[in-house]
Amino acid sequence: MKKLLLIFGVVMAANVAFAAKRPGTKKVHFSPLQLINKIVFTRGRPAVDIMIPGNEVVWTMNSDGSGQKAVWRVPKGYGRFGGFNNKGTQALSYNRFNVYLHDLKSHHIQHLFVHSSGWGTYVDSVSFSRDGKRVLFSAGGGGNARSSNVYIIVLPQSKQDIDQKEHTPIPSPPNANGELPSDMFEPRFSPDGKRLVVSIGYRTEGETLTGSWNIWSLNIDGSSPVQLTANPPALVSLNAFDKTPCFSPDGQKVAFVRCAFLIGIGETNDVWLVDAQHQKRLTSYEEIAKHSGKKPTGASSYNSISNLCFSPDGKRIAFNQIGRDSGIYCVGTDGNKLKRLTNGTLVQWVW
Repeated sequence: MKKLLLIFGVVMAANVAFAAKRPGTKKVHFSPLQLINKIVFTRGRPAVDIMIPGNEVVWTMNSDGSGQKAVWRVPKGYGRFGGFNNKGTQALSYNRFNVYLHDLKSHHIQHLFVHSSGWGTYVDSVSFSRDGKRVLFSAGGGGNARSSNVYIIVLPQSKQDIDQKEHTPIPSPPNANGELPSDMFEPRFSPDGKRLVVSIGYRTEGETLTGSWNIWSLNIDGSSPVQLTANPPALVSLNAFDKTPCFSPDGQKVAFVRCAFLIGIGETNDVWLVDAQHQKRLTSYEEIAKHSGKKPTGASSYNSISNLCFSPDGKRIAFNQIGRDSGIYCVGTDGNKLKRLTNGTLVQWVW
């Protein structure tokens, strides 16, 4: 009997040792994580909420797809991964109702935000500012007149928990007709943390949301809004929208995805680049299909492109391709050197 207990103890100890080495709910490989110039992505099924857990694991890799390493897993019950701060000491996670801040060394978890607007609510596009002092995200649903709002939370400099009440969203800009947005989603900080880029859609009071979503830039308090893109209505037969914007490291350019339903073609999703002078399309479904070795079957041969991230030198843009040729891709800001890096879901390119 003693021999059996001894064997059982050895097996249990081995299992515990193995669990400590893999990305689990209590350990990271190193804290702080070495993240500068690294691409951060996930593999596995993300958790939707506490009732629908996932098996998502966070990975890092070099800019060419090499050096892939699993580094963390969101603790069970705390949703899906939202991103690391640049120092590699904190992480964000979220589900449909909540946003959480994780200290990777002490494993302390702060409840930053709770969205209590009822059924159909969601939280999305969670990220740190570059200095790690603020958290940005969008949240909406629950039967509100506006489907989505943008929030900024200033993180405390001590370990004191934030009061996780429903914070006030930043003010939204009216369009040329005086209409307020029905949707503000997928926000990103500028490199200096003073401005945001966000996708905004408008509708007339009492009408369903139709027409275009466009990219806007505004100060973090909602002032000085500037419309950066405009979808040409003559090109679309249904809705069209510009989404998932991000700033270049120098703050002079904005990359975004244009999703349009072109007359006679169908749905298209492409990466675009805009600056003060012009807009430029960087990708097309034909290029991605050719690169993957698959014959293009039309504009709807893939579902979507998302999660754009600039490289630290501002010369490349990484993005998710979801659908027929799924994976993480990278393309030059000149539209050349399209490359598939790996499978998984892109989260951030740290710089």
